[in-house]
Amino acid sequence: MAKPPVDYPTSIRLTPELRAELVRLAEADGRSLTNYIANVLRLHVAQLKEAEKSKGGKARSR
Repeated sequence: MAKPPVDYPTSIRLTPELRAELVRLAEADGRSLTNYIANVLRLHVAQLKEAEKSKGGKARSR
């Protein structure tokens, strides 16, 4: 039987303003803050990979 994927807990620091905005966006999307942030990061990584493919090289990071 295959093992289920492992999620790694990660701690990040957010300013009160950024946290409040992320909570607002998460609630508007019907998600928990943790789930919302994980989805935003997945989308960001996918966009960087797509940009890397279309440019034929590495995507520039900030």
